[in-house]
Amino acid sequence: MEYIKLPSQLPGFINTETILGSTRTGGIAYILRGELASSKEPHIYSHCQTRMYINQSRDTELKDIPHGNTMCVVAFKRHQYICPSCGHTEVPEIPFKAKGHRVTLPMLNFAHGLLEMGLTNSEVCYLTGLNKNTVKDIDLKHLQALFTTVESDESGDEKRVLMKPEKQAKFLGIDEFKLHARSHSRQFSFGCRYPRSRMRRCVYPRKYRTGAGNNLRR
Repeated sequence: MEYIKLPSQLPGFINTETILGSTRTGGIAYILRGELASSKEPHIYSHCQTRMYINQSRDTELKDIPHGNTMCVVAFKRHQYICPSCGHTEVPEIPFKAKGHRVTLPMLNFAHGLLEMGLTNSEVCYLTGLNKNTVKDIDLKHLQALFTTVESDESGDEKRVLMKPEKQAKFLGIDEFKLHARSHSRQFSFGCRYPRSRMRRCVYPRKYRTGAGNNLRR
């Protein structure tokens, strides 16, 4: 098999083998097998000043940026180390893993860029091969970073609140439509415009429509 060598965007990952494999949905994917660079370095527990040894290993797979219409998966073993003196165990962090998701940081940034361009969640799922719930969570955290801030209340608990906009919106469009042709239920939606001409539609059942929404519709 012929290979094409590309510069790596995964610091701390050593690629030893690349094969063509199949995904759970029956698609084709590049499997980048390798190991973490940290696994070759001795681990010293700072409290006991004792060298730690591998206690157990677990196969780990992270989705990376696809090449064309072919998915890309990074596969390696993640080790758990144990101190022989006190029995303390620890698992080193993966430097290129996105927090909270089984994807790489380049894939996370790629999904962010597609969402900022105005693509829908379904389109991002199709282009990246990510699960719809993963894309929704990435989109939510991105919007929270843009439009919310963390403040402390009187009891000292932190909570997220909306930022005060620099300019107030001139128009807020609300409309009612029939969701299914054979359904008697109706829903209403409103649209908000985000940076880079991004439009977001939010849909709610009719029973949640407020009096303010009725006035705006008129």
